[in-house]
Amino acid sequence: MTSSIKLEPSNFLPDPLAPLGKMRHDGKIHDRFIQVAKRTPETIAIVSKSESYTYGQLDALSAALAVQIQLKVGDHNGPVAIYGKRSSLLIISMLACSRAGMTFAVLDSAYPSERLVTQIKIIEPCLFLIIDTSEYDIEEILRLQPNDPRLIFVTNRGLVHLVQEPLGAIRSSNNQSAYLLFTSGTTGQPKCIRHSHTPLIHFVEFYEKVFSPTSLDHFSVLSGLAHDPIMRDIFVPLSIGATAYIPETSKIANPVELFDWIKSSDISYLHATPQLLKLLCAGAKGQSLPALKYLFSGGDALARTIVNEIGDLAPQCHVINFYGSTETPQAIAYYIVAPSDDDLIPIGKGISDTQILVLKDDHTLAQEGERGEIGVRTHFLSDGYLDDAVLSTSKFIVSPFTQEPTDLIYLTGDFGFYREDGAVIVDGRIDDQVKIRGYRVETSEIVRVLEKVPQINECLVLTQAQSNGEKSLIAYLIAAKDGEPPSMEELKASIALSLPPYMMPSQFIYVESFPLLPNGKIDRVQLMEMASNSYGPKKLLISGSYLQETDQKLIDDWQDIFGVHSIDTSKSFNELGGDSLSFIQASMALEKALGILPENWQNITLEELIKKKHVANSKSYNVNTTVIMRAISIIIIVIVHLSDFQLIGEINSTAVLLVLAGWSMATYQLDTV
Repeated sequence: MTSSIKLEPSNFLPDPLAPLGKMRHDGKIHDRFIQVAKRTPETIAIVSKSESYTYGQLDALSAALAVQIQLKVGDHNGPVAIYGKRSSLLIISMLACSRAGMTFAVLDSAYPSERLVTQIKIIEPCLFLIIDTSEYDIEEILRLQPNDPRLIFVTNRGLVHLVQEPLGAIRSSNNQSAYLLFTSGTTGQPKCIRHSHTPLIHFVEFYEKVFSPTSLDHFSVLSGLAHDPIMRDIFVPLSIGATAYIPETSKIANPVELFDWIKSSDISYLHATPQLLKLLCAGAKGQSLPALKYLFSGGDALARTIVNEIGDLAPQCHVINFYGSTETPQAIAYYIVAPSDDDLIPIGKGISDTQILVLKDDHTLAQEGERGEIGVRTHFLSDGYLDDAVLSTSKFIVSPFTQEPTDLIYLTGDFGFYREDGAVIVDGRIDDQVKIRGYRVETSEIVRVLEKVPQINECLVLTQAQSNGEKSLIAYLIAAKDGEPPSMEELKASIALSLPPYMMPSQFIYVESFPLLPNGKIDRVQLMEMASNSYGPKKLLISGSYLQETDQKLIDDWQDIFGVHSIDTSKSFNELGGDSLSFIQASMALEKALGILPENWQNITLEELIKKKHVANSKSYNVNTTVIMRAISIIIIVIVHLSDFQLIGEINSTAVLLVLAGWSMATYQLDTV
């Protein structure tokens, strides 16, 4: 749909002049958890591989840690940084900070040191909660000293000791700031966003009312630790008395193990990105998920094909498309996917007391089919950007419809349009901000890192759609005239030091200069064409002959997976920039071509893999002949022994045995000879 479509105004569109509800209390997100813990202390609250905790245990441990936090920080009101991996102790630490009245920020240990150090400089924590980590992590990753007085090491043994020897009672706090989150920044630096308790409480109440979870339900904790959806994964189940299940990190990246964990845990409410859902479907292998009742997708566009696959896995499951951003906590729009929906699945309409407004350039409301920027009108937005009032004012604007200072609209930067029923469909981004594997990425951050690499003069990072519907990052580089340009391994190493894995480009392309349009801007279309043809066609000679038709089929499959017209067969899967999703597709294509999946295949060049295919095929005839001859030998010998007849003259069974044994040995050794 385009802006040229003219339709009559619809009664289904939101009224931007309508009053919206506000929260009528000043509660904290942990309040309902405490109520549940007092009411049903023996109910299981958290389950992970190594341990489980009841609500009573979780209450006691988080309260004891909250007291220690208050004693440690004194009157300091700075934020607390929680550093660690996905675990029960992480949840206990988050609850403890909330109960202590402290704002917290989760530092995911999976992130590179440079990014974590930058985040620490931005928020300036007054305290660090260190979860099950080593002195190496503290010194080399966080750049702190192990004896830093701001450190508290959170361990199971230490928490039990705190409960057994209580330090006192928790002091009350009026701090309404709950947590801090980071997202990519247009300046090349991550932006820090402040959140109060109110939006999260409001979302939990909406979730409970619309989707009706009970204390018998099992929730997944799969979201990224440093991203907003993790709050939903944790605080929704803990607010209603349900059980939160925490997987091992290794299982999340493995399709089969991920599926088996969800099935064995009887997960009934599942939150995941579309990319994670693809892994889940790939690991199903014909099995089903009978316990799954609700599946909530968010973080990126939801494809109809994934919805269909989920329908096959769990026919009774309702699929919900969530929409939101770090500035609009949890999800501020939802859509219950219907069987009749086509490939353009909407993000739907706003949750309670929230409107999704599609705004034209003059900030008037768009009509059905008219493309505009998506704005979010609600009283349950974040508190804006930390120490950046100018950016906050530009993104959180006063409603042009009411002109009331407290009536704010957050401009998402997404384009979209209204469907006939008023549901909103997202239709691209305004700027260079993109979604990669469900994560929001500012390409300028990647550019900033690459331009610091010696011998790199200029860099531009763009996205390109692959045949599987995913987007990949492509880095275009202009090298210095003198000296050797950095290798792909050197470029990847530089990025790995500063940025998370999902920000790693799949291709690095050197160009003499950036092509320009008549207006002087970079011709991005021409650059994209360079990417599609970046791997020059190459004739591959194997065993004295050119590629066979079946060889070309494997190459074609890999070209489709990587979204290129031709591929360099002298490179391995990892060297070509493969990721976790293309790993599955490439391995399936390879196994189909070879009949087996060679060990460590992802680090073997495509050329060598094809050679393995030819070697395997050349041996198959000899092996089969040997097996057949042995079978014939046994049959003939048995017949000769039982019938006492001679085959030719004086030739008896012993002679037959010797001849056939010799033939078999010769056949078996023929390849070696």
